[in-house]
Amino acid sequence: MRGMDIQELRRQALKRIIGDMSYKAFAELHNVDASYISQILGKHRSFGEKAASNMEARIGLRAGTLLSPEGEDIVTPVIADEQSHGDYAFIPVLSIKAAAGSGHENVDEVSEGTLAFKREWMVRQGLREENLRLIRACGDSMYPSIIEGDMLLVDTSRIEPHSGNVYAIRRPDYSLSVKRLVQGFTGDWAIVSDNPDKSKHRDEPVGDISTSNIPIVGRVVWRGGMM
Repeated sequence: MRGMDIQELRRQALKRIIGDMSYKAFAELHNVDASYISQILGKHRSFGEKAASNMEARIGLRAGTLLSPEGEDIVTPVIADEQSHGDYAFIPVLSIKAAAGSGHENVDEVSEGTLAFKREWMVRQGLREENLRLIRACGDSMYPSIIEGDMLLVDTSRIEPHSGNVYAIRRPDYSLSVKRLVQGFTGDWAIVSDNPDKSKHRDEPVGDISTSNIPIVGRVVWRGGMM
Protein backbone atom coordinates (compact mmCIF):
# COMPACT_ATOMS: atom_id res chain seq x y z
CA MET A 1 0.00 0.00 0.00
CA ARG A 2 3.08 2.26 0.13
CA GLY A 3 2.69 5.10 -2.32
CA MET A 4 -1.11 4.81 -2.38
CA ASP A 5 -2.69 8.08 -1.17
CA ILE A 6 -5.61 8.27 1.26
CA GLN A 7 -8.18 9.05 -1.45
CA GLU A 8 -7.15 5.97 -3.39
CA LEU A 9 -7.47 3.88 -0.22
CA ARG A 10 -11.02 5.16 0.16
CA ARG A 11 -11.81 4.35 -3.45
CA GLN A 12 -10.50 0.81 -3.06
CA ALA A 13 -12.53 0.32 0.14
CA LEU A 14 -15.69 1.57 -1.59
CA LYS A 15 -15.08 -0.76 -4.53
CA ARG A 16 -14.85 -3.72 -2.16
CA ILE A 17 -18.09 -2.65 -0.49
CA ILE A 18 -19.91 -2.40 -3.82
CA GLY A 19 -18.53 -5.78 -4.82
CA ASP A 20 -20.23 -7.37 -7.82
CA MET A 21 -23.18 -4.99 -7.81
CA SER A 22 -23.53 -2.46 -10.61
CA TYR A 23 -23.12 1.18 -9.66
CA LYS A 24 -26.75 1.75 -10.63
CA ALA A 25 -28.08 -1.06 -8.41
CA PHE A 26 -25.91 0.01 -5.49
CA ALA A 27 -26.96 3.65 -5.90
CA GLU A 28 -30.67 2.76 -6.01
CA LEU A 29 -30.42 0.78 -2.78
CA HIS A 30 -28.74 3.64 -0.96
CA ASN A 31 -30.39 6.72 -2.45
CA VAL A 32 -27.13 7.88 -4.03
CA ASP A 33 -26.58 9.22 -7.52
CA ALA A 34 -24.92 6.53 -9.65
CA SER A 35 -23.00 9.08 -11.71
CA TYR A 36 -21.52 10.53 -8.50
CA ILE A 37 -20.18 7.09 -7.50
CA SER A 38 -18.82 6.59 -11.00
CA GLN A 39 -17.06 9.96 -10.93
CA ILE A 40 -15.51 9.25 -7.53
CA LEU A 41 -14.25 5.80 -8.49
CA GLY A 42 -13.12 7.07 -11.88
CA LYS A 43 -11.06 9.77 -10.14
CA HIS A 44 -13.04 12.55 -11.80
CA ARG A 45 -14.06 13.80 -8.35
CA SER A 46 -12.05 14.09 -5.18
CA PHE A 47 -12.84 11.69 -2.36
CA GLY A 48 -11.78 13.77 0.60
CA GLU A 49 -12.68 13.39 4.27
CA LYS A 50 -16.02 15.21 4.01
CA ALA A 51 -17.12 13.26 0.92
CA ALA A 52 -16.11 9.98 2.57
CA SER A 53 -17.99 10.86 5.75
CA ASN A 54 -21.11 11.75 3.76
CA MET A 55 -20.86 8.49 1.82
CA GLU A 56 -20.52 6.46 5.02
CA ALA A 57 -23.63 8.08 6.48
CA ARG A 58 -25.57 7.61 3.27
CA ILE A 59 -24.87 3.89 2.83
CA GLY A 60 -24.99 2.95 6.51
CA LEU A 61 -21.33 2.47 7.38
CA ARG A 62 -19.67 3.10 10.71
CA ALA A 63 -17.67 6.32 10.72
CA GLY A 64 -14.14 5.70 9.50
CA THR A 65 -14.92 2.54 7.52
CA LEU A 66 -13.75 4.08 4.26
CA LEU A 67 -10.38 4.72 5.84
CA SER A 68 -9.91 0.97 6.29
CA PRO A 69 -7.82 -0.67 3.56
CA GLU A 70 -9.85 -3.85 4.05
CA GLY A 71 -13.26 -2.18 4.01
CA GLU A 72 -14.59 -5.02 6.15
CA ASP A 73 -17.24 -3.20 8.15
CA ILE A 74 -19.80 -3.41 5.39
CA VAL A 75 -23.46 -2.57 5.93
CA THR A 76 -24.74 -3.05 2.43
CA PRO A 77 -28.25 -4.36 1.85
CA VAL A 78 -28.32 -6.57 -1.26
CA ILE A 79 -31.10 -8.21 -3.21
CA ALA A 80 -31.01 -11.90 -2.33
CA ASP A 81 -31.41 -14.68 -4.88
CA GLU A 82 -30.53 -17.43 -2.41
CA GLN A 83 -31.08 -17.65 1.35
CA SER A 84 -27.90 -19.52 2.15
CA HIS A 85 -25.47 -16.85 3.35
CA GLY A 86 -25.05 -16.93 7.13
CA ASP A 87 -23.68 -13.38 7.19
CA TYR A 88 -27.00 -11.99 6.01
CA ALA A 89 -30.54 -11.86 7.38
CA PHE A 90 -33.26 -12.03 4.73
CA ILE A 91 -36.09 -9.65 5.60
CA PRO A 92 -39.47 -10.07 3.88
CA VAL A 93 -40.64 -7.31 1.55
CA LEU A 94 -44.40 -7.05 2.09
CA SER A 95 -46.92 -5.82 -0.46
CA ILE A 96 -47.89 -3.06 1.96
CA LYS A 97 -47.81 0.67 1.42
CA ALA A 98 -47.69 3.06 4.35
CA ALA A 99 -48.93 6.51 3.54
CA ALA A 100 -46.67 9.41 4.27
CA GLY A 101 -50.04 11.16 4.34
CA SER A 102 -53.46 10.41 5.83
CA GLY A 103 -53.30 6.63 5.52
CA HIS A 104 -53.12 3.90 2.91
CA GLU A 105 -55.54 0.97 2.88
CA ASN A 106 -53.89 -2.40 2.33
CA VAL A 107 -56.12 -5.21 1.16
CA ASP A 108 -53.55 -8.01 0.92
CA GLU A 109 -50.35 -8.30 2.93
CA VAL A 110 -48.23 -10.85 1.08
CA SER A 111 -44.48 -11.25 0.71
CA GLU A 112 -42.93 -10.02 -2.54
CA GLY A 113 -39.48 -11.43 -1.83
CA THR A 114 -36.66 -10.55 0.53
CA LEU A 115 -33.89 -8.03 1.00
CA ALA A 116 -30.69 -9.10 2.76
CA PHE A 117 -29.02 -7.07 5.51
CA LYS A 118 -25.64 -7.70 7.07
CA ARG A 119 -26.13 -9.36 10.46
CA GLU A 120 -23.21 -7.44 11.97
CA TRP A 121 -25.01 -4.18 11.23
CA MET A 122 -28.25 -5.52 12.73
CA VAL A 123 -26.47 -6.50 15.94
CA ARG A 124 -24.94 -3.02 16.28
CA GLN A 125 -28.37 -1.47 15.81
CA GLY A 126 -30.03 -3.82 18.30
CA LEU A 127 -32.29 -5.33 15.64
CA ARG A 128 -33.65 -8.88 15.62
CA GLU A 129 -34.48 -10.56 12.33
CA GLU A 130 -37.85 -11.91 13.45
CA ASN A 131 -39.10 -8.41 14.30
CA LEU A 132 -38.30 -6.78 10.96
CA ARG A 133 -40.52 -6.14 7.95
CA LEU A 134 -40.01 -4.05 4.79
CA ILE A 135 -42.83 -1.90 3.38
CA ARG A 136 -43.03 0.95 0.87
CA ALA A 137 -43.98 4.57 1.44
CA CYS A 138 -46.51 6.51 -0.61
CA GLY A 139 -47.44 10.18 -0.49
CA ASP A 140 -45.38 13.27 0.29
CA SER A 141 -46.28 14.29 3.86
CA MET A 142 -42.91 13.06 5.20
CA TYR A 143 -40.85 14.76 2.47
CA PRO A 144 -37.89 15.29 2.50
CA SER A 145 -37.17 12.61 5.14
CA ILE A 146 -39.18 9.97 3.29
CA ILE A 147 -39.99 10.10 -0.42
CA GLU A 148 -42.76 8.24 -2.21
CA GLY A 149 -41.53 4.80 -3.23
CA ASP A 150 -38.92 4.58 -0.49
CA MET A 151 -38.50 1.18 1.14
CA LEU A 152 -38.89 1.30 4.92
CA LEU A 153 -37.50 -1.19 7.42
CA VAL A 154 -39.91 -1.44 10.36
CA ASP A 155 -39.01 -2.96 13.73
CA THR A 156 -42.34 -4.32 15.02
CA SER A 157 -40.93 -4.78 18.54
CA ARG A 158 -40.42 -1.04 19.00
CA ILE A 159 -43.96 0.09 19.75
CA GLU A 160 -43.25 2.35 22.71
CA PRO A 161 -43.28 5.98 21.51
CA HIS A 162 -40.11 8.01 21.83
CA SER A 163 -40.38 11.65 20.83
CA GLY A 164 -38.83 12.52 17.48
CA ASN A 165 -38.81 9.00 16.01
CA VAL A 166 -40.78 7.85 12.97
CA TYR A 167 -43.37 5.10 13.33
CA ALA A 168 -45.77 3.07 11.23
CA ILE A 169 -49.21 3.77 12.72
CA ARG A 170 -52.47 1.88 12.20
CA ARG A 171 -55.37 4.29 11.68
CA PRO A 172 -58.91 3.65 13.04
CA ASP A 173 -59.97 2.63 9.52
CA TYR A 174 -57.05 0.11 9.51
CA SER A 175 -55.07 2.10 6.95
CA LEU A 176 -51.37 2.56 7.61
CA SER A 177 -49.47 5.83 8.01
CA VAL A 178 -45.82 6.69 8.55
CA LYS A 179 -45.42 9.71 10.80
CA ARG A 180 -43.15 11.29 13.38
CA LEU A 181 -44.37 11.26 16.98
CA VAL A 182 -43.43 14.36 18.97
CA GLN A 183 -44.08 15.10 22.64
CA GLY A 184 -44.42 18.72 23.71
CA PHE A 185 -43.39 20.44 26.94
CA THR A 186 -46.84 19.84 28.46
CA GLY A 187 -46.55 16.10 27.88
CA ASP A 188 -49.10 16.00 25.08
CA TRP A 189 -48.21 14.21 21.86
CA ALA A 190 -48.72 15.04 18.21
CA ILE A 191 -48.58 13.05 14.97
CA VAL A 192 -46.28 15.21 12.86
CA SER A 193 -45.54 15.42 9.15
CA ASP A 194 -42.04 16.47 8.10
CA ASN A 195 -43.33 18.28 5.02
CA PRO A 196 -43.04 22.02 5.77
CA ASP A 197 -46.30 22.77 3.91
CA LYS A 198 -48.52 22.72 7.00
CA SER A 199 -51.51 24.07 5.09
CA LYS A 200 -51.61 20.71 3.32
CA HIS A 201 -50.00 18.46 5.95
CA ARG A 202 -51.31 19.58 9.33
CA ASP A 203 -49.98 18.06 12.53
CA GLU A 204 -52.47 16.00 14.52
CA PRO A 205 -52.60 16.60 18.29
CA VAL A 206 -53.38 13.40 20.19
CA GLY A 207 -52.94 14.47 23.81
CA ASP A 208 -51.94 11.61 26.11
CA ILE A 209 -50.72 8.95 23.70
CA SER A 210 -51.13 6.20 26.29
CA THR A 211 -54.90 6.72 26.31
CA SER A 212 -55.40 7.75 22.67
CA ASN A 213 -55.60 4.18 21.34
CA ILE A 214 -53.08 4.81 18.56
CA PRO A 215 -51.82 1.37 17.50
CA ILE A 216 -48.11 1.68 16.74
CA VAL A 217 -47.12 -1.08 14.32
CA GLY A 218 -43.40 -0.43 14.73
CA ARG A 219 -40.59 2.07 14.42
CA VAL A 220 -39.01 2.90 11.06
CA VAL A 221 -35.30 2.17 11.54
CA TRP A 222 -33.98 2.42 7.94
CA ARG A 223 -35.06 3.83 4.62
CA GLY A 224 -33.80 3.32 1.10
CA GLY A 225 -34.87 4.70 -2.24
CA MET A 226 -34.15 6.91 -5.21
CA MET A 227 -33.06 10.53 -4.96
